[in-house]
Amino acid sequence: MTSEEKSLFKKIKITRQVYPEKVKKLTIELTKKFTKKKINEVTKISVENIKKRVRNHKKGLTSSKRGRRVPYPDLEENLKEWLKKQREQKNHVSVKRFLKIAREKAKTRLL
Repeated sequence: MTSEEKSLFKKIKITRQVYPEKVKKLTIELTKKFTKKKINEVTKISVENIKKRVRNHKKGLTSSKRGRRVPYPDLEENLKEWLKKQREQKNHVSVKRFLKIAREKAKTRLL
């Protein structure tokens, strides 16, 4: 790894474990030139994470496209609006009450 490539990682000050998209793309580019183990030594990004990034890149997945999809987005929006109204009215919403309302709205939506 050249000193220029090493300096790219040093310029980006990372204070948390979530890496910017620029760093993720750079690690994918570096895997074309160097081994994952060598990248790990320089960047301190685990080999497993490097493998995961390359795999997701090949599948065309970005961080925003991963994860579980919402089965009923309209129901979720409806519940968000209801919760927002309750908070504006300074009403307390317990988890039990929220789940009860969610079930009721889901039933009426499916009928």
